[in-house]
Amino acid sequence: ILLTLSNPPISLPAVLKMTDSFGSLSRYNINWSKSEAMPRNPHTFQADLVGSPFVWKTSGMKYLGVNIVFPITKIFSLNGPRVVQVISDDIKRWLTICMGQS
Repeated sequence: ILLTLSNPPISLPAVLKMTDSFGSLSRYNINWSKSEAMPRNPHTFQADLVGSPFVWKTSGMKYLGVNIVFPITKIFSLNGPRVVQVISDDIKRWLTICMGQS
């Protein structure tokens, strides 16, 4: 889950409580030690969120293979060329498979 919070010091305790309630009902447990969070405002991180169960990332994190960083304008330069190359390689491989089946 990728989640954004506008006021983490207020919202985060409610999200954690809701997640724990969901886990109790569904018997689905979240491994908080593998869960990552990245603050957009470093002052909020230091002052209000130190006791939360996440692994805090200050320079960026990876979500579903995409590098997420701030400022947001850097996301394409970090991910775009690699994604284009992966898609290009997949298409070439698929064409080879399709032509071999003709």
